[in-house]
Amino acid sequence: MLGYLSDHGDLLRYQGQEYDIIAVDEATQIDEEMFLVLAASLRGANSFPKRMYLTCNPGGVGHGWVKRLFIDKSYRAGENPADYCF
Repeated sequence: MLGYLSDHGDLLRYQGQEYDIIAVDEATQIDEEMFLVLAASLRGANSFPKRMYLTCNPGGVGHGWVKRLFIDKSYRAGENPADYCF
């Protein structure tokens, strides 16, 4: 399944869905709230390993959260460092 995420209104298309794999092209073009909503859909009852893949370039509205998680490795309470690999 392919989809788009132009703005926050498009998040409703993914909320409540279950995905085994989510791939986001140009992740720095979405803000952190969009990322978190998508990540919440990364779940399911099967045993298939759940994965989220991001591609991105520097800059964009999401530059800060991408840098915080993957470059600076500055995690907030509840974030598991083992969940993030650059």
